[in-house]
Amino acid sequence: MVESQSGIVKIKDQFVYLNEQEIQRILKNLEKEPRLSAQEKLQTVLSNEYKGTGITLDNELPKLIKTFLKTKKVVAPKELNAHLRPYQQSGFEWLYKNTQIGFGSLIADDMGLGKTIQVITPLLQMKNENKLKKTPALVILPTTLLTNWNKEIEKFAPNLRIHTFHGAQRKLEIKNIDVLLTTYGLVRRDIEIFQKASWTSVILDEAQNIKNTFTEQTKCIKKLKSHTRIAMTGTPVENRLTEYWSIFDFLNKGYLKGIDNFKKEFAIPIEQNRDHKILEHFKKITSPFILRRLKTDKSIISDLPDKIESNQYCELTKEQAALYQNIMNQTMKAIEETEEGIAKKGLVLKLITSLKQICNHPAHFLKKKEVSPDLSGKTKMLMELLETIYENEKKTRRNGGSISNTAIHKNNDSFAKGRWNGTQAYGCTKCDSF
Repeated sequence: MVESQSGIVKIKDQFVYLNEQEIQRILKNLEKEPRLSAQEKLQTVLSNEYKGTGITLDNELPKLIKTFLKTKKVVAPKELNAHLRPYQQSGFEWLYKNTQIGFGSLIADDMGLGKTIQVITPLLQMKNENKLKKTPALVILPTTLLTNWNKEIEKFAPNLRIHTFHGAQRKLEIKNIDVLLTTYGLVRRDIEIFQKASWTSVILDEAQNIKNTFTEQTKCIKKLKSHTRIAMTGTPVENRLTEYWSIFDFLNKGYLKGIDNFKKEFAIPIEQNRDHKILEHFKKITSPFILRRLKTDKSIISDLPDKIESNQYCELTKEQAALYQNIMNQTMKAIEETEEGIAKKGLVLKLITSLKQICNHPAHFLKKKEVSPDLSGKTKMLMELLETIYENEKKTRRNGGSISNTAIHKNNDSFAKGRWNGTQAYGCTKCDSF
């Protein structure tokens, strides 16, 4: 009918205007049925739209998707030496569900909410299900967190057999272990070794280390083969949305397409044009893969104790260790040669003070004005923590006194030394904050 008529025609007691060119365009499009990839189909179902146009689902599909995405109750492994708080239990269940499906997961809880134990728990569950028998899980993290992860696993999941790939005499062991710990730098340096294995799971702590998609480090991390992937970070987006894409590209390769397409479809409309409709669409298609809880959330804050203590462990740098041992040897020799009395007690007290200063920073003990954070494991970790605090726009507190307007100036290699409440601190030379 439409091929033989045009203009205003009567169809089923209604008058309809038929534009010949528009009709031909519609007919031509119908001949080219869109072929969607698996990723596009999932996005279409999650958002209930395709390229801005609403779609209608049959009665069964929404039920299927709801069942597919629903997090089921899972009992934490009995070998876990911890009682998970309710939000940590739900975090474990969410991670476990995603690993069962094969989804990559981004756990982006606020700092201090216990991301590490929420990841250790599904690792313990995998061990109980014999999923770590053939190949272990690979955990990649900053050097300063190696000791912390070792202690956390030993404390909460001693059943997990761990091996740390680090140091000059490092050797890759994947037999008879459940978890292999290593650093971003070593994966980049020894990528040929890590590529040979197909890991049960690859887990990134402080995943913002791969936010720059074109760096060699990020490219190497994305070359790793694994069945499941987990990323941990308190700041999934620090500066621009493409940083989120880089982490997401590691977790679920191709789901958000290439970087250029992502900029066109999401980054530019959201960041530059402030398009709330695109932002809501973006949230819908990514929500199954990200878990973000803040301390300010009502469901979290009502369950938190008045104070959360999170111990961070770090190792001495080579310079610190050498100075530490030297002072120890010299002073111990002096103590042995000194008779019992106030002089000997004074040497012991002096030794304790000196070793504490060296652990802070060699410059603290040597009374040097020029300070490099890289010479102290403690200072390096402090700077990483402060940067995370800064990105989250939080404040810091020391010995009961508040330090407001905490500031970290990136790409600034000079640090000013000062005192605050009697405690030596290191800050940026461009501001008065420490």
